[in-house]
Amino acid sequence: MDAPEISTKKEKDIKGWLAFFVYVWVGLGSILSVALSLILLISQRADLDVSIFLLLYDVFPLLIGIATVRAFVLEKNNAVSLARTFLTMRVMICVVILFIGWVCANPFLYAYSMMGCVQCVIWFVYLHRSKQVKSVIPIEMRTWKSF
Repeated sequence: MDAPEISTKKEKDIKGWLAFFVYVWVGLGSILSVALSLILLISQRADLDVSIFLLLYDVFPLLIGIATVRAFVLEKNNAVSLARTFLTMRVMICVVILFIGWVCANPFLYAYSMMGCVQCVIWFVYLHRSKQVKSVIPIEMRTWKSF
């Protein structure tokens, strides 16, 4: 009689689109956003007040992004809430960029901000409808908590 196989892998692994969202879109995207902002600020020699504003503009989503990745990896009850907070911050950033594009009459900024909003809406729908997200963080277990 064969002994049942013992799985060393968790059933709730983050894989597929959820892994792409958590590790690439939120994690790596947040880090690259701050890095690119730093490179832009250094190369343009922006004023100190503008530099501080732009860095804070990227650092707050980075902090929420890091908390989101950590919460999903540790399967915390507030992981989905943090992801929605991250997406909301990104939508607000896109609205600011849209306004700047309108003031500066820059069509590139229009396209950039609209693309960002569409991406965030797609990820909002994914977080709401995904079976894997519901498997990793069941709806009845989700909470709003501090970091």
